[in-house]
Amino acid sequence: MHRDAQGLELTCASEEAAHAFDHVVEGYIGNRNDTSQRLNALLAADPDCPLAHVMRGAFTMGAFNANNMDFIGKCISDAQTLCSRASERERAHLSALEHWAAGDFDATMAVWEQICRQWPHDILAFRLHHFLGFWLGKPENLMANVEAVLPHWSRDLPGIGTIHACRAFAHEESGSYVIAEHAGFTAISIDPGDVWATHAIAHNYEMQGRRSEGLELLKALEKNWDGANNLLHHLWWHQALFHYDRREFDAVLHLYDNNFRNPDSPLTQQMPDLYIDV
Repeated sequence: MHRDAQGLELTCASEEAAHAFDHVVEGYIGNRNDTSQRLNALLAADPDCPLAHVMRGAFTMGAFNANNMDFIGKCISDAQTLCSRASERERAHLSALEHWAAGDFDATMAVWEQICRQWPHDILAFRLHHFLGFWLGKPENLMANVEAVLPHWSRDLPGIGTIHACRAFAHEESGSYVIAEHAGFTAISIDPGDVWATHAIAHNYEMQGRRSEGLELLKALEKNWDGANNLLHHLWWHQALFHYDRREFDAVLHLYDNNFRNPDSPLTQQMPDLYIDV
């Protein structure tokens, strides 16, 4: 029996595949730009890993592009074939993906919440739940889920920074700014390159009109952002908001042209019509 970095049973062919799985999850929760390449490496190491196909479908669903539905259906079909030998937890992940593809968002969220209750160290279910709840505008669900799993985590467990980063965002969206700020900086202390934690603190400062602090934060942490995905564009957009609030319009336009809407940027060329950029 193989296990993932959080100690959960994992249906895969080898220790190499288990490590490759952890590398994918680490990339996903860390907003790494090479997550898809990591997933391809996992599938090369073990084409029959059920959660690999579930992740491929879930990550593709995250693009919110109807043109991807045939491909997602293939991911689901492949996972269904392989899940006959999978664990209850892994089959639950497939169930969540099936609900998501069918457009039943409440059922999707409920399955991930149940996974987190039974297996609170399932960082993949936790982060997917946070992702979809964010886009559905359900901060109360995000906060309830993070507060339920947090007592089960310790500082030395891989992925703990993501728990704090998501706690920061959930509390910020719920108006709990003191808790949000503490959680965000806890995540940053674990990983200064945690762009989701940085994003949560930027939101926190924006909501409180703390523009100079927001600019100082983003400029100080920017050196840690190498290898991050298009969330960088959103962080630069937040930086532009702080400048806009201070009526520093030249700085706003410079960030627009050179950072978050630069057509020559590799990130823009990779996904020129990404919804969060548009």
